[in-house]
Amino acid sequence: MKKQLFNILIIFILLLLPISCKKNELKKPTDVTFKMDINRNVSQQGHLVFNDGNILIQDFTIEGERKEGESVSFSKSFPQGLNINFSPTNSISELVFDIPQGDYYSLVIDFSTKYNNGNSNLTVKGTYTNTSGVSTPLIYEFRDDDNISIVGEDDEGDATIVLSKDTPVNTLIKFDPIYWFAPVSNNLLDNATLENINGVQTILVNSSTNEDIYDLVVDRMEETALALW
Repeated sequence: MKKQLFNILIIFILLLLPISCKKNELKKPTDVTFKMDINRNVSQQGHLVFNDGNILIQDFTIEGERKEGESVSFSKSFPQGLNINFSPTNSISELVFDIPQGDYYSLVIDFSTKYNNGNSNLTVKGTYTNTSGVSTPLIYEFRDDDNISIVGEDDEGDATIVLSKDTPVNTLIKFDPIYWFAPVSNNLLDNATLENINGVQTILVNSSTNEDIYDLVVDRMEETALALW
């Protein structure tokens, strides 16, 4: 009888082993870092291009749902603000996470801009070229605190984002100021108020300067933000 019970116990343990191993595998982390950048392509009309900028954030959260395994959530806060210069190549050392591996059908990134005493907390810089070929620097400034939510996408277009412990991931968060400015006509830009910035006549767009342009741009800021894993 004791031998029979012992055999049943061994079988039960053997049945549990694959489940335990699977759970342990799902807990193994993937090294994930982040970059932030902007669309640096020239607009289809050839009149706008953006090549520089920065954002000041206060917190950063990742929430994920996997096909197998528990959901995940990670957050970091920056009470003094984290200033990030847009770059297609530079990883952000403060945004490094160990995210459990697995097949994710949802990865959502949330972060908020930090109020900066009325100064800009998101800036993009570029150039506007009018129909006569004359180019003028353009600076767009966003000053309010705002929450930005971005649904992650696989960089190859797959519906599932696969994270593996053996493959570090550098996720690119990308804003699209070309899209933001799509409703702004050449006529508005031609007639925009120019500001002297560091000795250069510049089209400055913010909530108090060239407000007609700002109102067209500000509501489109989050619409095309991407997170490519």
